[in-house]
Amino acid sequence: MLSFPEILVILLVAVIVLGPKRLPETARKIGRWVGILKQASESFKRELMSMDRMVDDSLNRAVSDIDQLKPDALASYEQVEAELVGTFNEAFGPPPMTPEEVLAQNPIPGGLSPEPSPSPAPASDAASLPESVVAATTSAPVSPVEASVSTSEPTAEVQA
Repeated sequence: MLSFPEILVILLVAVIVLGPKRLPETARKIGRWVGILKQASESFKRELMSMDRMVDDSLNRAVSDIDQLKPDALASYEQVEAELVGTFNEAFGPPPMTPEEVLAQNPIPGGLSPEPSPSPAPASDAASLPESVVAATTSAPVSPVEASVSTSEPTAEVQA
């Protein structure tokens, strides 16, 4: 918006340029043009609002149509999928069973077997190891104190 001093300067310049005789006529013309521009802008605004409402209505109708078509499309999809699976099974046989399906059809009596225990070192490897290492791997677990005592005493094989 224009402030009061700016409007006063514009009116003063208009009086000087146009003169007192043509100023009222020019003001009427400017007023008519401003009115025409306001009407045009209101008409444009109304058109945009009506187009917006039309687009919203069309969009809502399209969404409701899609929601109505969803069950039919899903049924068609499931029918086509069943036909494809049937055709595939006829051509290549049924798909292999998953481990869960195998266990469901043939359960293991008594549950799963325990993990196999680690096997001892082969005899050929044991001969090349010192006695303390072979004894430690084949005997029961040793406490840290026993381990430090047994490793602090050198054996005859280690010294040689």
